[in-house]
Amino acid sequence: QVPEKFLSLFEVYSLIIGEGQGNRIPELTRQIRSVSNPDPKQAKDERNLIKKKLPHIVFGGEFSYRSKAGLTKPSDLIILDFDHIGTPEQVEDLKQTLSGDTELNPLLLFVSPSGDGLKVVIPTKQNITGDPDFKTSMRSLSYYVGQTYGLEIDPSGKDISRTCFLSHDPLAILKDPQEGFDVVKWTP
Repeated sequence: QVPEKFLSLFEVYSLIIGEGQGNRIPELTRQIRSVSNPDPKQAKDERNLIKKKLPHIVFGGEFSYRSKAGLTKPSDLIILDFDHIGTPEQVEDLKQTLSGDTELNPLLLFVSPSGDGLKVVIPTKQNITGDPDFKTSMRSLSYYVGQTYGLEIDPSGKDISRTCFLSHDPLAILKDPQEGFDVVKWTP
């Protein structure tokens, strides 16, 4: 619940692509994706046990402790989580499509631990001062993504203090900062 350290987006990207001495993310990601229990519930439970060993990060800002009240410095970043996209090829296609979206202007895109989802870090044009602004931004992003791509964002990420498990993606995309997503323009 208390942050271990603060990382730059480049440091997070470096971990995701597998850099760093002692980085266990590639091996843990392989273990998660190789679970082959025929019982779907048991397979999910096995994957979740391994997933809990992955490092996780809160993209919403810096916190003295992980809760809305513990926010000390907002980042103006929102992590979008797209679950169950499909095959690895479909996930890569969506990653490439979203990386070129000039409304979203994503900074970081990587495949989720399961291998069939995508995580996308979006900067906002408007400042996020706390959880209410974060929720407003998520509503606008959900509206935009739904209207533009017919996709749903995992609603569990609507809390500014929500953690995101990192996973190995050697083809992760890190982009130079551009103007952020215009929350006001896409308010439903």
